[in-house]
Amino acid sequence: MKFIVNTAFDPHFCAIFSEENKLLSKKVWIERATDGKNVFDFLKENPAKFSFCGGVSGPGGFTSLRVSANVLTSISLVNSIPIHQISAEKFLSSVLGHNDFLLNSFGKAVWKYENNKISRDFIQNIYKEKKWFVNLLPLEKQKEFPNKIIGDLDDIEQKLLECLLETEPVNVFIPHYEVAPV
Repeated sequence: MKFIVNTAFDPHFCAIFSEENKLLSKKVWIERATDGKNVFDFLKENPAKFSFCGGVSGPGGFTSLRVSANVLTSISLVNSIPIHQISAEKFLSSVLGHNDFLLNSFGKAVWKYENNKISRDFIQNIYKEKKWFVNLLPLEKQKEFPNKIIGDLDDIEQKLLECLLETEPVNVFIPHYEVAPV
């Protein structure tokens, strides 16, 4: 079985796949405060021995990414397998086929990906005449961008697994916290 988790961008989710990469079970949620409970309940309901584990490394909130780090590290240790990880911007760039997307950040800010670099900026500083894929932003932030790239992320769990399978395994999950821990 293969396990993946995303607690970096909304919606958060975790999923289990067969050895043949067929989706067997998934759980999706928006409320970040329930990350730990959702992932642990999901694993309790779907006990398995895993041959693969991976997740989105951020950018994201400290507590949310700690959940992914703890779960992936535990699965890695229990099953003697490495961890696969990919950053949200590299994943989305691969799936969407472009870099014209915005990711949510705290307050009135968003993350944008330009020149192979992710940076945080305030919404008022983002060029509004440009078309952006904003589906991963909260609705109040989406409304700030009149020129939207239409698209969806159907089968996002399958797409994440496919991208993670292409990554080099690591021994330690390295999260990209939006705000560095103190």
